[in-house]
Amino acid sequence: QAPFREVGRQAAARLYALLRRRQAPLRTVLAPIRVVTRTSTDVFMVADRGVRRAQAFIESRRGGHVLVRDAARAAGVTTVTLGKRFTRHLQVSPSGYILHRRLAYAHELLRAGELNVGEVAATCDFGNCSYFCGIFRRQYGATPGAIRLRKAH
Repeated sequence: QAPFREVGRQAAARLYALLRRRQAPLRTVLAPIRVVTRTSTDVFMVADRGVRRAQAFIESRRGGHVLVRDAARAAGVTTVTLGKRFTRHLQVSPSGYILHRRLAYAHELLRAGELNVGEVAATCDFGNCSYFCGIFRRQYGATPGAIRLRKAH
């Protein structure tokens, strides 16, 4: 969402300067409101190709039910090997990584504001809404409802 008031204020100041035959700045830079990291721009920076393949598999299914064994199969390794590699390169277990990505996806959906909290919980495969709310609050320090309401600001 653009900072319309600031854009309008800057445009009015520029027009006023031009009408008074004063030098108006050629360029006006506004500070960003926020930066949103999207999955499409998130690059996997791990040297281990198997871990990257597992990450890509998890990312492509982050809204659904992802099992560690399926991610390991996609990476071409066993679940034990995948666990060791995730711990070595990402300092998290594969199941912890899957949960983190599901919560990040839920956060994105809540910020978009098109789904209510229950719908986001179901979309991200959290069968129990109260479990989702509790784990979300531990991860982000705010309830899902509070994140959803912040989107308007």
